[in-house]
This record gives sequence, structure tokens and C-alpha cells, in this order.
Amino acid sequence: MTFGAMAKRTAGPSVAAYAPPTRARGATVLDVRNYGAKGDGVRDDTASINAAIAALPAAGGTVVVPAGRYMIDAVKSINLRSSMHLQLDPEAV
Repeated sequence: MTFGAMAKRTAGPSVAAYAPPTRARGATVLDVRNYGAKGDGVRDDTASINAAIAALPAAGGTVVVPAGRYMIDAVKSINLRSSMHLQLDPEAV
């Protein structure tokens, strides 16, 4: 049996595609470029993205990653916090 055949037999209610939230969390909105991120596909942007996240107040907020190619060090990590939203532009890679 193929997967397509199974899908035909188990037809149920359709599910709408996921739409990410468009509203910011908290009043603060920070752009990673203001913290040194280049998004040029060459420079390591890990520290700059973490700096933007760390700059959010305790109440939270939104960190915006605009279009670009952001290099993240595989050994380091991006440290997300509670009460924050990481908003990636559709063209951010």
C-alpha cells in the first residue's frame, strides 16, 4: 500500500496551514542588526543575536531577524528566554 492510497482512505477534516503570530510580545522590539549582526553569510552572528535577546527586559519582547544569511556557530547556541518572541523574516536563513 502506498502512502497516497492511505491518505485517500483516511480523509478527514482539512486543517488550515499554520500561520505564525504577527504581534510582538511585550512592548520592546529589538533588531539583531542593532547589536552587530550582519546577515552576510560570512560573519558569525551568534554573539550579536544573543546580545539582542539579553537586552530584552524581564517582561519580554520581540527580537527581529531581518532578511539575510545569518551564520550561527555550531558549538555555541542561541539562548532563548521566556516571554520572548523570535521573529524571523521569511528571507532570513
